[in-house]
Amino acid sequence: MKIGIDIDGVLNSQYNFCIDYGSKFCCELGEYKLENINVFNTTDMFLWSEDVAHKFWNKYRVELVVNLPARPFAAEVINKIKQEGNEIYIITARKNNDKWFSEKLENDVEGITINWLRENNINYDNIYFDVTDKGKFCKDHGIDVMIEDDPHNIQKIIGNTNVMIFDYPYNRNKEFSELTRVYSWYDIYSKISKLKFEIGNNIKILEANKDDIDDILDLKQKVYDYLEHKEWYEINGTNKMFLENLLLGDGLILKAVSNNKIIGFLITENHLQKDDPIIKFLHLENEIDKCAELSNAAVDINYRGNHLEQKMIKIAENKLLEKYDIKYIVGTVHPNNFASLKSLLNCGYEVVTQVKMYNNKDRNIILKSID
Repeated sequence: MKIGIDIDGVLNSQYNFCIDYGSKFCCELGEYKLENINVFNTTDMFLWSEDVAHKFWNKYRVELVVNLPARPFAAEVINKIKQEGNEIYIITARKNNDKWFSEKLENDVEGITINWLRENNINYDNIYFDVTDKGKFCKDHGIDVMIEDDPHNIQKIIGNTNVMIFDYPYNRNKEFSELTRVYSWYDIYSKISKLKFEIGNNIKILEANKDDIDDILDLKQKVYDYLEHKEWYEINGTNKMFLENLLLGDGLILKAVSNNKIIGFLITENHLQKDDPIIKFLHLENEIDKCAELSNAAVDINYRGNHLEQKMIKIAENKLLEKYDIKYIVGTVHPNNFASLKSLLNCGYEVVTQVKMYNNKDRNIILKSID
């Protein structure tokens, strides 16, 4: 298993460092104070200008990158993880010639970082600097799980690999509420162990492409054939041409993959029409450009119990918010399809009404308003 690890905020306690040293710097200046503990950057914490922030980092960056020790048990846990046959990838945005480092440090940021890792007994297999898109990096390098704290990076990682969020006030975003959150290095160790089933079976949730369409349709038919109550699942409409057009129109389809086999999917639509029944039932005709629909989903019967539908829904929400100005996500579910209904309710959807749709079949219309 390939495990990606961030440095600042994960291997070290940068957040606490910023509060401690930033407050000290304010006293030294005789102005400013700690204003907001729920943010990532020192400029927002203390309401500094960039010029003041540069002065702070020019003075105290060395304390962070040279003298601040690693978090408790980081080295110990990483050694245990490596001994169990896993590969450790240090993945950081740090780079040489970074202007947020002092002149004495900026030309050798990478060397200073490598020395800090050595001094703190952090063992690893590979280290990568100047990584600006950690989601793409994880996807391209086959990273199985990334441990990260920065909300901007987390947004990009979601959908490309598993992510563990090292908990801080600034990353407690509502859209991350269903993701794995960690609080210490031994907590990381425990939760990596719990992920063994999924990662051991190589379950990943990724964006589908046109080459996946036939496999998605085969799984759709397999799930339908297995159902005792066929009226619970709408088999018509989602055909090859529909999916091809959806992807050509920048639509979003997610796939859950295990050992190169598609074991689940979620189809969304973001180009809805005012005369779509679900839009008319919800009276959202005037908000049509801000609506997306959870159109169809299925999970292979052999992989149920892993909350894959919920995970795909949460990832789809993040992807839709990243790509489009979405305000409402809508969908339908049969009133007696308790498993799917529970997944939707757990993800924050509400049942608005029950209607007849799809050739007079019962359906609950569900809705989630995005704040």
